[in-house]
Amino acid sequence: MRLYSYRARAWQELEQARWLRHLPGQTGTSERLQLLDVTVLTQAPDRVGRHQAADWVLRTAHAPVLRDLPARLRLTMLALGTSTPPGEGGYADIEQLSRACALPEERLERALLQLADTGLLATWSFNRENGQLYWQAPGKSAHLGAVTPRPV
Repeated sequence: MRLYSYRARAWQELEQARWLRHLPGQTGTSERLQLLDVTVLTQAPDRVGRHQAADWVLRTAHAPVLRDLPARLRLTMLALGTSTPPGEGGYADIEQLSRACALPEERLERALLQLADTGLLATWSFNRENGQLYWQAPGKSAHLGAVTPRPV
């Protein structure tokens, strides 16, 4: 974002309102700022982004490794796949994941056991102290991240 000195008062007001903050590295007549307004950073994706997400979900849910699984396991794998890079592990708040999968925590744990038994999860663990679920994907070949979105 480029800021020019004649508008300095407006930018100072935005900084005082905690919508942005100055970053080091002023160059000439412009300054560097970081936008802090959470609503701007969490805006819904545009139509192309929604289309790509929907395409990924449909193709992933019907991927050969998931096709014959019950719907609750496919949904659980989709929820895990949204926050796991291919061939890597991830973590999530168990309550949020439970809501995303529409499964109570007890049934979610059973679903994770079944996914591990089928080889779609290498390992998983639940830390009851912080409410976090950790998992490890077995590798790119069996992981949902291997299903890459098509360009729109």
